[in-house]
Amino acid sequence: MASALLELLRESVLIQALITLVFVAAASWIAASGGSVPDWMIQALMLILGFYFGSRTERAIQMAARR
Repeated sequence: MASALLELLRESVLIQALITLVFVAAASWIAASGGSVPDWMIQALMLILGFYFGSRTERAIQMAARR
C-alpha cells in the first residue's frame, strides 16, 4: 500500500488529481451559488482537464506497452 502511494506521488498522479478536483469544485461551487465563473477560470479548468486526461491516457498506453 505504501509503495503504491509513493509510486503515485512519484508520477504526480495524486497531485494532478487534487489540482483538477480543486478547480472543478471551485467552478462548480461558483456556478451553483448563482455566480458567473470568470473566463480565466474556465480557460484554466479546460487546460487542467486536458492535461489530466491526456496524461492518464499516455500512462495507460505506456502500461499496455509494458505488458
